[in-house]
Amino acid sequence: MRSIVAGVIAGLMLFALPVAAQATAQSPVSATTNEPPAQLSGQVLDAVSGRPVRAALIGVAELGQWTMADGKGVFRLTNVPPGDQELVVRAIGYSPVHVTTQFMARDSLSMQVVLTPIPPTLSTVRVEAEFEERYAMRLRQFEESRSMGIGRFLDWRFFEKHKNTSVSSLLHGRFGALRVGLAGTDGGNRLLITRSGIPCMPVMWVNGLREDAPSIRLDWLNTSDILGFEFYTPATTPARYNATGAPSARALEPSGGAACGTVVLWLK
Repeated sequence: MRSIVAGVIAGLMLFALPVAAQATAQSPVSATTNEPPAQLSGQVLDAVSGRPVRAALIGVAELGQWTMADGKGVFRLTNVPPGDQELVVRAIGYSPVHVTTQFMARDSLSMQVVLTPIPPTLSTVRVEAEFEERYAMRLRQFEESRSMGIGRFLDWRFFEKHKNTSVSSLLHGRFGALRVGLAGTDGGNRLLITRSGIPCMPVMWVNGLREDAPSIRLDWLNTSDILGFEFYTPATTPARYNATGAPSARALEPSGGAACGTVVLWLK
């Protein structure tokens, strides 16, 4: 028996391997050669658990020669024509592998095949549908605001795409006038805009309710918390967010109206 030893090719590991007797898939020898055929035997294993993969299909697809692994993952393929043949190994729930192997007349090859499981995943459509159903009311209000065509918006997909980046880094300078700076008595990172050369904090709304305290600290937020982000300059703030009241006497406090602009956050 000639053994194929060592190497990893497209997920296929080849080793010398003693193989138990196995029911044989018999196929006629190719009519293109009079040389005696070769045979291939081996075992198919799971790359993660190391357990046998039963009912895996092994064959030379181009010639239509196939055999199936038994309950121990063991297989034997006979009557393989000499020459370079592309072997295909596939099983339900695993990534298929293809490897080209040279067969010689009367060869008896032994092979161990390692298949990589395909991780179970929910379809993107289903995941997004469940997500949108769970936060339907907040997402609807965010989309209604965005459809008006004024203001600047970032949706949950943006924050999901940048989930390994801090909220401060994502928002700083993104909309020109809006930046992130240290403000407030606790010295935390907050959103600021510049009014008459002086930084001031925009009015903050969270899930439809105005935050009367100084603007929320960005240090407290993770990107995974955010469903939607809206930013309006003083001139573009919608009437429903333009709370009445006199502008703050202190620049680093949110104004009574929207003199420093408005930020609307939709959180989970």
